[in-house]
Amino acid sequence: MENSKNFVVLFAIVLLFVQQAVAYDDSNKLNLSVSVTEEYIYIGAREGFQPNVYYRVLDGRYLNRYAVINKESVDDPGKVIWAVYSSRERNPDSVYVDKNNRFLAYLGEGHLGMRPPENLIMPRPGTVLATISPNSARELSLRETQRSVVAPLSAFDVIAKDLIHIHTQFIDLEDVDYASLVIGDGFFGNDRLRELRPLMSALKNAGFRNVCFGSFNDDEEFRNRAYKEAYKELYTPLNLEPSNKCVVMKKQKFTKDIDDVLKNVAGLQAKGNTANNHCRDADGNFNKGYAEGGYDGLANLLGGGGGITTKVNGSVKIPSESDIDVVGNSQSPADIAKVVRQRAPGLRHIYNKFLRNKPRFLGKVTLKLMVAPDGEIISISVISSTTGYSEFDCEIKDAVSRWKFGKVRSGNTTVTIPFTFSE
Repeated sequence: MENSKNFVVLFAIVLLFVQQAVAYDDSNKLNLSVSVTEEYIYIGAREGFQPNVYYRVLDGRYLNRYAVINKESVDDPGKVIWAVYSSRERNPDSVYVDKNNRFLAYLGEGHLGMRPPENLIMPRPGTVLATISPNSARELSLRETQRSVVAPLSAFDVIAKDLIHIHTQFIDLEDVDYASLVIGDGFFGNDRLRELRPLMSALKNAGFRNVCFGSFNDDEEFRNRAYKEAYKELYTPLNLEPSNKCVVMKKQKFTKDIDDVLKNVAGLQAKGNTANNHCRDADGNFNKGYAEGGYDGLANLLGGGGGITTKVNGSVKIPSESDIDVVGNSQSPADIAKVVRQRAPGLRHIYNKFLRNKPRFLGKVTLKLMVAPDGEIISISVISSTTGYSEFDCEIKDAVSRWKFGKVRSGNTTVTIPFTFSE
């Protein structure tokens, strides 16, 4: 009898653990949240977070535009990223992405990057581009190219691009239509909340039509006031009703499935040669899409600068003009060095990614490339490396292969560039 009673108690305990495990099993849930602070916006899902999208609120011509800034560290003021947009009566309308899902974007020049970059080339008629909307790929007409404008890349566009692809990739999850929008205290009580309507619209258009409201403030009275203001300024204008079926994420490492999804965000699917195909080319030759100066998606766009979730802190020594060997009289060493200084920080993301799996690895990768008169790289190869990881060298080579240099009248230029990576 005693043994029977013990068995019943043991069975009840086991059953309780099973029930709790089932109750807390989030394997079939997305648990998506978008959080907005005074400095950055970030997406959380599947028990993890993607890197911060740092922004600066502009005035003047681009009044209240939440412009993405590239930061090398948390304390770095950063530089504004500029991108190519379609135009509606001279106002930025929809941001373009190329066939490899990259923004047509470049770091700004001058103080804080507030001046549009000279080497961001406008699309030509017949160029195949898309906006961040799904199935929007098309050949641009002459009229469309004439109406294209360069404007600061909107942080809301970066987030919208990710939201669309995340919703598509996780469409089978039971809460795929639900999201939490968590907003910092500084947006309330000062008419700033309406500035976040594009973000609410991005959630709705991506398929997240059941949006919960959240606040970082634990004061109940503040939260009640904030809820009423959010309902008036965000929900009502977009014909949305608040939902109460969402989960606000705790800060954890962004999980692998989301990380994989964000490699191919936006409205176009890559065709033809992929990054891996480029690496397998023994001669260093490759075929490229439009991507004049385009940052390689969100990760390279941010350059690994100051994300709150990464625990690695790799650095890339930016080669000086004296470190770069230039053969030929077409491209000047100073012009080559200028582009290298602008683009080299983007390699830091690749290094940080490898550091997560290969702690403390370092080394120098030296690339040799041939630059055509139009600034395109027509061949590239790794001539030496001390990293010990060919796949890392390959990815660095492929990232550099998409760089764009200035135009010259005639003649190819051979350039040798060393990049040194260290923690």
